[in-house]
Amino acid sequence: MVRRGSNRRAVIAGYPGQEERSRDTLIALPGLCLVTGRHEDAKKILRAFAKSLSLEPTLIDASLWFFVASWRYSQATGDEAFVRETLLPALRKVKVGENGFLEGNLEVSALWVNALAILADLEARLGDPEEAKRLTQASKRAQKSFVEAFRNEERPEQIFALSLPFPVLPKPKAARWLAEIEEKVRERADLLGPYLTALARVHGAAGRKKGLAAVEALKPRLAEMGVGSEAWSVAELLRAYVEDLRGGEKPIRKKAAGPAAKRRGKKEA
Repeated sequence: MVRRGSNRRAVIAGYPGQEERSRDTLIALPGLCLVTGRHEDAKKILRAFAKSLSLEPTLIDASLWFFVASWRYSQATGDEAFVRETLLPALRKVKVGENGFLEGNLEVSALWVNALAILADLEARLGDPEEAKRLTQASKRAQKSFVEAFRNEERPEQIFALSLPFPVLPKPKAARWLAEIEEKVRERADLLGPYLTALARVHGAAGRKKGLAAVEALKPRLAEMGVGSEAWSVAELLRAYVEDLRGGEKPIRKKAAGPAAKRRGKKEA
């Protein structure tokens, strides 16, 4: 994350040689800002997107990831005023009608189902209750259509569809999908975060236990190779570990010992 003046923060997509990318920033935001307590940085990023969202009509998946980031901000901070006055009006500008499937694009269609459910939830809590009822019914129809339209393509990237805030598949079917792609997903260090979330969502306590064991088993590999050079892959691993495996614990930052503590340490030695 870098500063762009006093009131703007930006996420560099990766090193070396990459710049900002809307999709990557929004996927990374919960892990970089929310689970680490950097809520003001998250607010600055989301405010900038809220202002420019309507200017990016071709970035379909980025617009839909804005729904996910906004909902997670609301859940993490309880900042109802900002969500009501800034985020909700921006989300309403994105046209998430019932015919939002993109032929052959499972991940974007799963995001579209979530966008409907997220907007319904925010309208019910902070906006228009009648619109919330309409959107709730629309999201239920969209989920039904998703289940009917898509089959497991056994691509590792479809793990995203199993890790979004609102489930797009009934749990038994989600469990089958996960089992069929699990081996391929575990080979992809950059998808470890969404994989851990899917484990917890689908299998509950057993999934969290399996996820923690997977992290321990992968530590030597992660120490040597990391999870890739992309900001979102690192951030997603942190988010999933804190939110889904550790139940919302904040990462502990070790403070540097002060002069007095250092002197005590020398005396004790």
